[in-house]
Amino acid sequence: MQLQNNNIKIELKNLIIASLMSEGEIFYSKNKGESYLLVPFLKEKSYYLSNHIKHHNLKEYIIVEPHKEQMKIVYKSIYEGLVAQWYEQGQKIFTKRLDPSLITYKSIIICINLFGSRKLEGISIPTSVDKRYLKNLSYCIEKNLEITVIPGKSQIKIPEVPRLFLSTIDKVSTFDSTELANYLTNQEKNKLVQASSK
Repeated sequence: MQLQNNNIKIELKNLIIASLMSEGEIFYSKNKGESYLLVPFLKEKSYYLSNHIKHHNLKEYIIVEPHKEQMKIVYKSIYEGLVAQWYEQGQKIFTKRLDPSLITYKSIIICINLFGSRKLEGISIPTSVDKRYLKNLSYCIEKNLEITVIPGKSQIKIPEVPRLFLSTIDKVSTFDSTELANYLTNQEKNKLVQASSK
């Protein structure tokens, strides 16, 4: 397993960070002597996930198990340090340093698109980050996206969905912005159409 292509390296890192922000957890395979991230995802996100893997040539690093609604990300030694930073005495944490550059804009968008679900009050992303560190994580996401992000109980909430969509449309791929548009309600879509036609 060789990470020769720099683009593949960046995209794998973004997917790892996106998974860690949500419910991805380190899993050690005793018989193979390797560690990987075990990441749950909803079946309805399978299309987005398979397209993302295909588009970024990540197939050899990811084992998707749609029937179990999970994937395994084999990150090898190159990202061992990165993954280890998210753990402290077995607890999943997010650093004590409030540094928005610890996560990337792209990893946040992947996290929203792959793990988010639309609720009445906005987009909700489940997370297994310890509750003591959720404020830190929410702050860093908020600074990257420049919109309100609220820490909840084992979740991160983004209430301003139309604003999120409008602020990302020029910064992400058509594929990612189309996925984000799926979070808009019909009422929100109509308002955006009316606003753009004025």
